[in-house]
Amino acid sequence: MSKILTFLMVLIMTFVPLQAMANESAEAEEGGPPVPQFVPVGPLTVPILRDGRIFQYVTVAVKLETKDQADATQITNRLPSLNDAYLSSLYGAFYAGRDMNGTLIDLEKLRTRLASANEKVLPPHIVQNILIQQISQSSR
Repeated sequence: MSKILTFLMVLIMTFVPLQAMANESAEAEEGGPPVPQFVPVGPLTVPILRDGRIFQYVTVAVKLETKDQADATQITNRLPSLNDAYLSSLYGAFYAGRDMNGTLIDLEKLRTRLASANEKVLPPHIVQNILIQQISQSSR
């Protein structure tokens, strides 16, 4: 009897989350409240130059928060242009140590540069937030 109850509990615990996910998808399709989406960008690796030589490399990966799936699709369609804008902006930021606190990256200046790159490539107000997922610096 306990084996049957255990089996039923496992079956119910498996079915309930699947049903909840199906209900959320149905709500989103039926015009329910928009569900925020997160679009990954990167990782992008940019060299930091000092005295004409590569001093270190910085790797950055972010997720862009949007209000719904339609905005996420617009960002996904423009990812090649967005990657290029990010690389150009970050290369300029890190050249000769600008936008850095000593040897460390200034995260607020980094976020400002990424937001500026977003404005050049994406429609206005499409990105709700920039979430920095990874930033790593490695010496050459």
